[in-house]
Amino acid sequence: MKNSTTIKYAFVALLFLSCNKPLGEVVQPDFDVNVEKTVYQIGEPIEFKFTGSPDNIQFYSGTNTNNYDFKDNHRIIDVSDAGATLSFTSQILGTSINVQNNQVSVWVSHDYNGKDTFEDIQNATWTDITDNFILATNNTTAVSSGIMDFSDYIGTERNTYIAFKYVTKPQADNGVARQWSITNFSLKSDKTLGSRDIFITNQEYSGFRIINQYPLEAPSLSNVTSTILTLYGNRFLSPTDDGYNPNNPWNDVQTETWAVSKPLKKGSVDLGKDWAVSIKRINTDFMESYIYTYDEPGVYTATFVASNSNINETKSTVRKVTLTIQ
Repeated sequence: MKNSTTIKYAFVALLFLSCNKPLGEVVQPDFDVNVEKTVYQIGEPIEFKFTGSPDNIQFYSGTNTNNYDFKDNHRIIDVSDAGATLSFTSQILGTSINVQNNQVSVWVSHDYNGKDTFEDIQNATWTDITDNFILATNNTTAVSSGIMDFSDYIGTERNTYIAFKYVTKPQADNGVARQWSITNFSLKSDKTLGSRDIFITNQEYSGFRIINQYPLEAPSLSNVTSTILTLYGNRFLSPTDDGYNPNNPWNDVQTETWAVSKPLKKGSVDLGKDWAVSIKRINTDFMESYIYTYDEPGVYTATFVASNSNINETKSTVRKVTLTIQ
């Protein structure tokens, strides 16, 4: 038994040492890139020919969304001097029989204090902008709102709040409240980065939060996720329901529910870092060349980052090619 135990511990020790043994040395990639010429036409395929065989190759085209200069630095765009447009998609779910209509409207405020009580909503000045949009009217597929010129409502000096107001009338007498969904919410700057749109905010970052008129007695079933704003009425009891109490004023009350955005301003928009396109990985066969086509004129610096690595270390070689696209 003693010998068996000794052998067991010796095996564990050897296993530990082998796991902690340094890996082989990482070699600096011997890598280069060449092209036949440096001036090309729009739409003309460019073949970048490689020498060397690194484990990985990443590519930056030098375009506005794929530039090596912004691999570590965030791209910040000033949109304070440009206008803006607002759009979204709406949809109504559920039956269209014995239901309420025209429950949703769209509003804007500049003096809302940003707090989460219905009293704060009431104390603010709100402008109804619903007529600028097309809203869903039935149990249909999602309906695009169209595009509203929002330039007069958003600036650099004051906060702008955008809200969806949802009204539930007493459902026993007016029909059942309908479930609405708001998706693809987009407040977009008129300024672009080449062909890339610049968003002041979108569905994910709009910061919508639900504010109920009666949060304790008759809260709605509305909720918010990063991809969808769901507006839905509060539960109710009719005289035929179990538990109905004729003396309870909250059986089936009219309510307002507001979904309000975070405060919005025009200013600087952070587009984040530019990310490379991975064109070769360690498990990819030998790669002799890569073909890319530019669709806009300009001077571009195409950048290739070749790398060899193990779990502990990475060594890279960067090669750049300056091209004129006519």
